[in-house]
Amino acid sequence: MGNPQEISMQAAHEAIQEGLRQAFPVLSVMAYESLKERVACPAAFLNLAALEPGDDVGTEQLAVRIRWELHLVMHFKAANVNLEICALVGAVSKWLHGNRFGLPAHPAEFVGAYPDEWKPEQRAYEEWRIEFEQRVYLGASAWTDEGVIPQTVLVSWSPRVGVDYKPEYTEVTDAELPTV
Repeated sequence: MGNPQEISMQAAHEAIQEGLRQAFPVLSVMAYESLKERVACPAAFLNLAALEPGDDVGTEQLAVRIRWELHLVMHFKAANVNLEICALVGAVSKWLHGNRFGLPAHPAEFVGAYPDEWKPEQRAYEEWRIEFEQRVYLGASAWTDEGVIPQTVLVSWSPRVGVDYKPEYTEVTDAELPTV
């Protein structure tokens, strides 16, 4: 990925929600909503489930795996609700997998989809939960992409290092490293 660009959690939420709205205009897309009131269905609720450590890439950014939960909800009186929600779960899962949502991030990875009782007190809805992960880098990179990129790499062996020993240095190429 080169030098990872900064991503904020706010930007990630907004990008995923907007992508869902564009790809599935029939969905009412929200984050962290509850089913306390009537909801225009079908609906999708995006929630952050976990932040787990990712692989440090040496940029002083926080490398994380974001685990998302996307709850898909349909009213139980919808025609063929079980088939319709299964079709929607499949289509949304396919759309999520490999998607970057317009962010400078790794592609999303589908984890699984499961029947859900997100809010058991709301029996008027058929619900499924889709889980997916995405690796991102939070915060600004310490590397600014300024300066000169070395064109030649030279090596030597201690104690024969420094300016006085420059003629004894060996150039590193695409071949193997020099040996003593």
